Amino acid sequence: GAQTGGALVGSTYTTNAVSQSCSVSISFTNAGVVTVTPSVGANGSITPNAPKSVAPGGAVAYLVTPNSGYFALPPGGTCPAGTWAGNVYTIDPVAANCTVTFAFAAGVQVTSSVAAGSGTVTPASSTIASGGQVQFTFAPAAGFSAAIDAASTCPAGTWVGNVYTVPNIVANCNLAARFDPITFTVTASVGSGSWTAS
Repeated sequence: GAQTGGALVGSTYTTNAVSQSCSVSISFTNAGVVTVTPSVGANGSITPNAPKSVAPGGAVAYLVTPNSGYFALPPGGTCPAGTWAGNVYTIDPVAANCTVTFAFAAGVQVTSSVAAGSGTVTPASSTIASGGQVQFTFAPAAGFSAAIDAASTCPAGTWVGNVYTVPNIVANCNLAARFDPITFTVTASVGSGSWTAS
């Protein structure tokens, strides 16, 4: 008759009574990991771009790099929503096998430049969705103050300290920064006697 079946107890497998030549096929599965499988569309790339396995409750991070003129859309898939830190997207925790999909869309290009004076402004460039906003950080050199030059083509924004936020950007634009020397007015007055200014 046909030889079938057996029993697995712990890590020991015992066949039923053997009455003829037979073979046993053993396969293994790793129950101690979960796997995140990514996919990416056109106009950008991710690193790593391959399935990644971690212990249940672990984290998986991807470096997301849009092509010039594009920005990353919110990722989809079956994985829990992750968080962004710059261009790094981290899914944490990962409790079960899941997928994450990355896609990119054309956006508006926002750049910055220094029209006059001494100082820096960051970021130098950013691609965002139409209608989005960009925060620029001004760093005037000693003795200079920050301002927006008339050559700027971005919409008007608001200041909080040395951070300038430009809202509702719907077309490519350049934020032209200006750093003006800080000047003081000195007024002299005479009480009694005489003096000569020099």
